[in-house]
Parts: sequence; C-alpha cells; structure tokens
Amino acid sequence: MTKSETAGLHLRLPLADLREEPARYHIRATPDELKALRLRFGVRHVAGVEADVSVTRLNGGAALRVEGRICADLTQDCVVTLDPLEQHIDDSFRLDFAEPADVLDMETGELVLSPHDDDPEPMPVGDLDLGELLTEHLALAIDPYPRKPGVQLADVLQNSDIAVNQAKQSPFAVLSDLKDRK
Repeated sequence: MTKSETAGLHLRLPLADLREEPARYHIRATPDELKALRLRFGVRHVAGVEADVSVTRLNGGAALRVEGRICADLTQDCVVTLDPLEQHIDDSFRLDFAEPADVLDMETGELVLSPHDDDPEPMPVGDLDLGELLTEHLALAIDPYPRKPGVQLADVLQNSDIAVNQAKQSPFAVLSDLKDRK
C-alpha cells in the first residue's frame, strides 16, 4: 500500500473482539486525520468528519454488516470559477461482508457468477479496517465537479474576453489566444 492509500481515518477492529450484539462506534477525525484527508482528496480544506457506525456479526460470525452515517464539511474549488465552495456531506451507508456467493462448478472447473448485483464484499481476515472503509465512502460522497449555483461557463469566458464560439472550436485555440494576450 502506498502512503496515500493509508492516509485518512484510522480505526482497525479485530474481528475476534466483536460480540453477538452490534458494536457501535462514534468516530471524529483528529486534526492530523483531517489534514491527511485534505491531501488525499485534493480539496482546499476539511473542517470536520464524524461518523456513527454499527458493526453486526451475522450468521454466527461468518458475515458482517457495517452500517451508519458519515458527515463532513469541506471546501473545494468551483470547477468553473475556481472560487472556494463549501460542501456539507451527510450520507448513510450499509455494507455487507461475507464469503463470495460465486461457486466453482466441480465438473467443468468454471466459476459460476452470482446474478445478484448486491453481492457482499469479501470477508476481511483478522480485522476490519473501519477507518479506510469510512475514508473510501467519504471519497465517493464528495461532489467530483462542484459548481457554484448559477455559474455558467459561458459567462466566465465572456468576462475573460474569450468568445464562447471560440472556446467551442478548440481548447488549444483558446490557450493560444490567452498566451498571445500577455
């Protein structure tokens, strides 16, 4: 694993410590974790991250269900203006872990894939990296193309004296025009 893959929230749960009743956790990111998340996600600022999570053993411990809610406040760049843009994330999730439902056909040796779209994740061995699971879920919840309300690219181009039809012709022509203006 690279350093960027391990940067984020840190909480590993030994599977042997899980009991029959659901284990509940409240996670609040430390200042070091917030800095690591900011760098990993490439955003301007991560003000806070909190999560409430329950981990439940299923089928006598042969499977796990992780469910909860993650909330975060962060600042990104608007993809049109590059101005700072605040984003609040409040997202619920549920993830099941178990042995794969796919089976090997003993006669042909072929793998028979399950037709279900919601097959569980592979069951972890030893411990569950809950911090990484939350970090990955948060990454998926972040708006990949944040845009300030009401902002249109054509308006920004006109304010920069770039003709809209010129921008549609070729991005290289626009860059060339900008270079010539300096």
